[in-house]
Amino acid sequence: MKSASSSTGGDAVQHGLDHVLSRLVALASADQTQTPPPAALDLADPALAHPQLRALIAAFGLTAFEAQVLLLAFGAEVSPEIAVLCAECQEDEDLVRPTLRLAVALFPGSDWSAFTPSGPLRRWDLVELDPGGLLDAPLRLSEFALHWLCGVASRDRSLLEALERLDPAEAERAVPSHQALAGRMAAAVRAAAQSGQRPQALGLVCPDAGDIRALAAAVAGQLGMPADRLSLDVVFQSLDRPALARLIQREHALAPTLLLVEPAEGPEDRAMVVADFLRRLPGPLIMAGPHRRQRWPIEAAAFEAGTPEPKEQQALWAGLLGKAAEPLAPMLARFDLRRGAIEAAHRAAAIAREASGDTRRPSTWRAALSEASRAQLRGPLEAFADRIDSRATLDALVLPPMQQAQLEAIVRDVGNQSVVTEAWKAGGGSSRGLGLTALFSGPSGSGKTTAAEALAGALDLDLYRVDLSAVVSKYIGETEKQLSRVFDAAEQGANLLLFDEGDALFGKRTDVRDSHDRYANQEVSYLLQRLESYKGLAVLASNLADSLDAAFLRRFRYVVEFPMPGAPERADIWRRVFGDKIAVK
Repeated sequence: MKSASSSTGGDAVQHGLDHVLSRLVALASADQTQTPPPAALDLADPALAHPQLRALIAAFGLTAFEAQVLLLAFGAEVSPEIAVLCAECQEDEDLVRPTLRLAVALFPGSDWSAFTPSGPLRRWDLVELDPGGLLDAPLRLSEFALHWLCGVASRDRSLLEALERLDPAEAERAVPSHQALAGRMAAAVRAAAQSGQRPQALGLVCPDAGDIRALAAAVAGQLGMPADRLSLDVVFQSLDRPALARLIQREHALAPTLLLVEPAEGPEDRAMVVADFLRRLPGPLIMAGPHRRQRWPIEAAAFEAGTPEPKEQQALWAGLLGKAAEPLAPMLARFDLRRGAIEAAHRAAAIAREASGDTRRPSTWRAALSEASRAQLRGPLEAFADRIDSRATLDALVLPPMQQAQLEAIVRDVGNQSVVTEAWKAGGGSSRGLGLTALFSGPSGSGKTTAAEALAGALDLDLYRVDLSAVVSKYIGETEKQLSRVFDAAEQGANLLLFDEGDALFGKRTDVRDSHDRYANQEVSYLLQRLESYKGLAVLASNLADSLDAAFLRRFRYVVEFPMPGAPERADIWRRVFGDKIAVK
């Protein structure tokens, strides 16, 4: 007998097609009525031993009859001899593909439910029926099933834009602390799978796209499977979302895959569409979003990927800068950057240094790295605060000796902050009490904002002004939400926060006489809590120091009182601004 599938190779493949061929020959024979009917096959029969066919049987629960239907449709595609015999048996030389009527006649143990839309052959798009009467409609193997049975794991065309395969090598970009997080996430997936949860959904808070991809790849690697990123834009554009979900389910059934989605906040109807689609998917599933207030479309175990630990950031900088990283370490430690931001800052600084024409002086490289690092962190905070260019310098300030000494002490403390918190491990893992806070009190025009500018310049920090009079809301809870957004954004950068118009919020905290007093005190308490844990330098400016009670003042590391300059100080200021161009009396 002539080989029916020399192009597909493999004894098991050949054995299955030979089985189909023998049944067609028997059916086409003139004396078939005298041939005893063959016994129905069971799933263990060697005719169904084709490895790719066995995978389909296991994944979709095919019966022996359904498996033979697939072999018949496959043979009609790859074997001219089988195609000719199909036409002969159906008494139509143009009908080279089998019909359902032919399949039922060929294989004992046929079950009509195999051809219903809910049956696995049609539900999972393994076969397609041409239009026409059901029994006599030509049966064709789907493109996906044809590729699969030929040993080619080809993705369905409908999924090419919906799914992006993540490179497993991306997992190597995850820093050690994120690798440990990936281990905990993988353990959560296994636990959810054991409990029967489907999908096994995880919620990941992470603002960096590169870190999200690296973590997803790392989790998938620990689970021993690949990872795909699902485009929700394609989901919304799909005219048949249930069919799209079934294609993803089909692919997962044959090759379990971790899915990564990044649901953006949007209208309620959009969120409902996302939730409905995600519930149709198999697990595991990672939903990633940028902030802690993220609402996941479906129930999920929550995880957060913080910025790399200080030592990890130092290692990343050292990998880029080599020996030059050591003297720059104290300056670079002020910036809480992720891997992608560190790499982008390094590229931008290198370009800036080359553009300056001064590539030899270390100070040029230091300034370029500082500016590039700050630029990486400016975006989020600028939505809530005004950035002020720091042009003033400490030595240009005209202040009494005590206030000048206080400002210099603040500079020293900020410079030593990384030593205290990292090398000495102060705080025992808690962030409370490690914030550097200062209160600048004094009448308008006494130099509070200028002093903040000078501090920012001396510390190489960005200065952001937060107008508390604009943050305070008459609606209960809104002030805390606004302050939370400010601090969450500020935590990412090396910034000096100047809270101006502090008297709009503070004043003497009153005894609680009514609900307004209670909520006003809660707003002040919330601000103090965030100040104590803020990793940067925060300065509150107040025109009315007498309005602040003693308990409130004790929460500040420094209280600097700015007196209005007297006549000698004003004369000194005039001279510094205009020099000898004018006479000062």
